[in-house]
Amino acid sequence: MLRPPYLQAGDKVALISPAGTIAPECIEYAEKILCSWGLIPVRGRYATSRHDDFAGSDYERLQDMQWVMDEEEIRAIFCTSGGYGCLRIIEKLDYSLFQGNPKWFIGCQEISIFHSQINELGMESLYAPMLCAYPHLTEAALERIKGFLFGSISSYKIEKNALAAPGIVEAELTGGDIRIIHHLQSTTIQHDLKGTVLFLDSTYNSLETEKIIRYMKLSKIFQHLRGLILCNKGIQANIELTQLIQEITGIYDYPVYTGIPASDHPDSHPIILGSNIRFAVNESDIEIDFL
Repeated sequence: MLRPPYLQAGDKVALISPAGTIAPECIEYAEKILCSWGLIPVRGRYATSRHDDFAGSDYERLQDMQWVMDEEEIRAIFCTSGGYGCLRIIEKLDYSLFQGNPKWFIGCQEISIFHSQINELGMESLYAPMLCAYPHLTEAALERIKGFLFGSISSYKIEKNALAAPGIVEAELTGGDIRIIHHLQSTTIQHDLKGTVLFLDSTYNSLETEKIIRYMKLSKIFQHLRGLILCNKGIQANIELTQLIQEITGIYDYPVYTGIPASDHPDSHPIILGSNIRFAVNESDIEIDFL
């Protein structure tokens, strides 16, 4: 996988809305944060547009996406919000210039559709909070986003909890939003999950999360992995879901960790999708090194 160049002060970065809308005050807040990092934020033409439930029409959102992928001076692409809409435009994009000039693509949840496509094209991307969440993030979470994009952070050490299985593995990390990953199976933009450490982020309730995990079990996804990392704030509080995860992963000899705060969690931890990682579940902690 090709890692985009790390950011430097003075770099131009784009703010776009490929799916849902963002409140003007949220995007203004995020712009101040990016400026404090020494970056030059440039809004997409339709970043704050509204068309029904979307940030502009399909054509307008497509225009913004194609612009940021093609524009040579833009060094990173920050998605403002999630929601439905990415699926309407992803097949209409031309990725040829983007492949020749890779740049960081940042977002979570439904933005996982683009992460899968970018990883399938051989480039890494950053699963991290969208700009609409910036007002609610801790200072530490914002510093992590900056650290990953500027290349000053490349590893985590997290306290172990009960929902973990020991082991050490080095493999590609892939995945994203659990529902998106489930829906992408057997599609033309699905990134191959076999032999990877799979990261699954669920912002859904426990029953919805359980349903998707059971479908994925029937699809035999878990048996081909080399590791599993899950993010869901409600899993540890749901005994049935906890038991289901332990039942599924207990028969496999690979490390498992459930509980890393990601997505729009106030203390979110960014994830470089497509990266080779060293994933170690030790006696007292979990280590993730992005290589």
